[in-house]
Amino acid sequence: MITGDGDGPTGVFAWDELHATEPDAAGSFYGDLFGWTTAPFVAEYRVFNLAESGVGGLMQERGGSPAAYWLAYFAVEDTDAAAARAMELGAGMIVPPESMEDVGRYAVLTDPTGAAFGLHHPSTGG
Repeated sequence: MITGDGDGPTGVFAWDELHATEPDAAGSFYGDLFGWTTAPFVAEYRVFNLAESGVGGLMQERGGSPAAYWLAYFAVEDTDAAAARAMELGAGMIVPPESMEDVGRYAVLTDPTGAAFGLHHPSTGG
């Protein structure tokens, strides 16, 4: 799960999240393929686990996309600063920086070509 103390490397993949059009079917598929199980986390969000380790997230796709997709999150030192810098470089904002208890601070943006990505820092301060 994308938690921790924030002392790890930045600018690297930190978490993948599957936005599925059929979450139950997706959970079964990845369970059969990789041996993952799913566990509830918050509301309608589940975590893919391999043994006792969280390896990704699973949620219902809510944006009207005709297909499911994986959303990659990158570790950053400061979510707000990284989001602001991305915007200066031509990014678009989908979810502005916000904090979630037991997760940290995150944001979801698009690069100038329209590809979505997330930023994440595990402490609520960054």
